[in-house]
Order: sequence, then C-alpha cells, then structure tokens
Amino acid sequence: MGIVNRYVCCLDLGTTGSKAALCDVRGRIVHRVSAPACGGIEFDAEETARVAMKLVAELVAKSGIAPAEVGAVSLSSQRASVVPVDAAGAPTGAAISWQDTRCGDQAATLGHRVGEERFQRITGLPVSFLWTVSKLAWLRDAMAEQFERSARFVLLPDFVLARLGAGGFVCDLSNASLTGLLDIGRRDWSGEVLEAAGLSPARLPDLVPPGTKVGSLNGTAARATGLLEGTPLVSGGGDQQCAALGLGAVDPGSAGLCLGTAAIVSCPTLAPRVIKNVFCTVHCVPERYVMEGIHNSFGSALAWAAKVLGAKDVAEIEAAATQASSDGIVFVPHLAGAGSPDFDASACGAFTGLKLCHERGALARAAFEGVVLETRRIIETMERGGPIENIHVCGGAARGTLLARLLADVTGKELRVSEEPDASLVGAALLAWSGLGVYEDPGCAARGATDRLGESVLTPAPDRSAADALYARYLAAVDAARVARTGTAE
Repeated sequence: MGIVNRYVCCLDLGTTGSKAALCDVRGRIVHRVSAPACGGIEFDAEETARVAMKLVAELVAKSGIAPAEVGAVSLSSQRASVVPVDAAGAPTGAAISWQDTRCGDQAATLGHRVGEERFQRITGLPVSFLWTVSKLAWLRDAMAEQFERSARFVLLPDFVLARLGAGGFVCDLSNASLTGLLDIGRRDWSGEVLEAAGLSPARLPDLVPPGTKVGSLNGTAARATGLLEGTPLVSGGGDQQCAALGLGAVDPGSAGLCLGTAAIVSCPTLAPRVIKNVFCTVHCVPERYVMEGIHNSFGSALAWAAKVLGAKDVAEIEAAATQASSDGIVFVPHLAGAGSPDFDASACGAFTGLKLCHERGALARAAFEGVVLETRRIIETMERGGPIENIHVCGGAARGTLLARLLADVTGKELRVSEEPDASLVGAALLAWSGLGVYEDPGCAARGATDRLGESVLTPAPDRSAADALYARYLAAVDAARVARTGTAE
C-alpha cells in the first residue's frame, strides 16, 4: 500500500515539552498530542528520540488516520542544543541544552580570538554562552576524554532524524545558524570560527536547506511510530524560524511575534544585518534571513503580577486591567534581566509612580502596558534593519482582548492575530509539503497564512499621542532603573 499524501506528521522538540501533529496540505493542524521534555541542561538524546516516536504512535492511534495517508515527517526544534556522538552514531554522553551557562568563559575567549564585531559579522550572532560553539569549547576543556572520542557533534533534530532513518547526520541551515559556527552570508561552516574554536568541519553534520528530503522512515522507527516504512523524512527548521514561516512572516515589512513565557520578535530580511544584541539567523525560506529579538519575561511577568496581586490567573488581572487606568504607574518588566536590545542579565524590574490612591486595577493595567511597551522597544531597535508594517502574532496570551489591543496601539502596527498557537508545527508542516514538491518552496506555501490560520486583524488607534506619551514615560523609567542599579545612564 503506497503513501497517499493527505497529511504530514510534524514534531516540535521543545525545551519544556515535545509535540506531534498531523497537518493537512494547507498547514492546518487536524490532530495533536504532547509530552513533557526529557529535562535539564543535560539530557538523554536517545530518550528524547524515543519519546518523539511514542508521541507519533499516540498521534496515529488517537487520530484514526491510516498510516498510508501520512506523506512525510518533518521537525521543528529547540536550537543550539548539541549531542556528541561516536563513529557509530551513539551518544558519548549527555546532550547539552542551549540553556547551559557553564560555558561563559569559553564564549568570552572565542570572542577575544575572533573579535566580537567580526564574530557577529560572520555568524549573525553576538558572542554568547547560548550558541553551540560555546558548549563545544566547554566540553573540550572540562570533558577532554569525551570530547576526543566524539566523532561528531550534531544538533538535537539531526540526531532524531538519524534515528528515524535519515541518511547520516544532516543539519538544516536555519538550525545551523544558531550554532555560532555558520558563516550565514556563505551558508556554510565558517573556517575562521572553526579554527578559533579548535574544530574541524568533518566533526559537524552535513548542511541542507530546510524542506529537503533527507531519507525515509526505517523499519525500527516505523514499528515504533505506527507509520509506514519508507515514509519520506524532510529537514525542518529551528522553532522560531518555523514559527515565523507558519505565521506567514516571510517577506520584509512583516514580522512574527510569538508570545509565551518569553516573547520572540522575528523580522525577515533579504540579507544578513548586524544590529547590536539582535540575532540574525537563516530563515526557512530561500534567500531570506530573520532578525530576532527576545523579550525575556513577557508572559512570566504577567504571571508574576497575577500572583503578587492575589489573582488566580492572568485572566483575572486582565479583567481588572481592562476596567482601569494605570494612572501614572509605569512597570518595567525586567524580572529575568533584559533581553534585546540590552542583553543585561543584571537588569531588574520596577514599578514607578506609585501613590496611596492607587489600587489593584491600576497596578494590573501597568503590568500589561509594561510588557507591551518593552515589546515596542525591541521592535524599534529591529527597525534599524528596515521598517515593519504588520505583525503576525501567535500564543495563548495574544488572544486576550486587552493585550492584543495594547500591542496594536502601543506599537502602532497592524496586528494579525492567529487562532493557531502552535505556529512552529505549522511551519514544519509547510516544510514537509515543500519537500514533497507540493509547493514550489516554503515561502510560496506560507504566503496564504491569513486564510490558513484564521487570523483576525487589529489596526492601531489613529491618534498616536497617548501611546507615544506612555512610551516616553516608559523609556524614562528604564533609564531610571538602570541609573539606580549601576550609577550611570549607560
């Protein structure tokens, strides 16, 4: 019985959990399941692969869809997490998560050797512990024996694809651009950075564009998943690039905004851009790049505010905030340090302008305004690379009436709010269909995102004066918090 290509199966290998979904040819999710991640800054890559296969088996069983209807499998994944493997492809030890901060000294050393500005011009990334290259330098220094017996260093999606049946270890360019080892202009491993890091390209996976057929499901994986042996495997992409693709943010002038514990702003460009403390990565779309900015504590700041205000959840304080004015209170939401454009781990949150007359609703309103005002600060930084006309938004928080309205009014941008929260899975689906030849390329597949994902459109208030005055007060509060902490304005 052959494969009839009614659906594709997509996996999202996240930091806090994994998801699997079946998507139709328009990228719509028709069934999905999830499971917690296999935890921590060190984790078991083999177990992650087993959990992924179990998820697919659960998905197939619960959906009632015949395995022959599934045309391909593709992955979206957490980025920069690395799996050291031996010559036979078996892990030589634990996989190392992108969250591991033990490699800060190694990141600084690499920045000194290459030069921080030179490093960012080559890789598109500021020097940081986040990237795979820093993890490998730490492994070399702290675990020399394991480093030496590791034949290759592959990313998590590369490892899972190999277990599913890909022909060797292959890495898509979007994920590779978060390693700190890719020359993003050339879209190939950087000899200069590799030399500075003491690495050889022979110890890295082979590079392929996102949406490339890289093998087919082997017998072992077919039995574990319930899918047909021989089902095509298609290279996916990094979770944020997949989310931008799934939202339809593929061309300059549009941006993707994924709201969760943190918030990520993704702005497509035609060429690599260098902006301080902003990432530039390879998009899932041919001849496109993505400028990325991170808001460290978007949802987590609102959850904190709900807790300290005695509410059972964020929805409760949103109801209070909707009926109130912040009345001069400004909230700086740097509760987990500042992300873009500062990348200041020592930054702290603050409420300013408090008076005895203020009540719970005013504080709640200030909290919502604060996380949105910080988003505008990130967007304005990223517009140095080109203007943004509209923002495609996903995430559970985006569907709240107040938050969406504030985002439109404060940023001054047209907001297109998706009804589908799992945009990364949608992006992986579009890559799968592109790999099967249904679409000319992933960008062509994504440009119908509004119809596919059921977006609602919000336009900003025509009078910008109130939003601009609020933003001016916010910038003053950010500066005041910095001065209070450091004694200097810069």
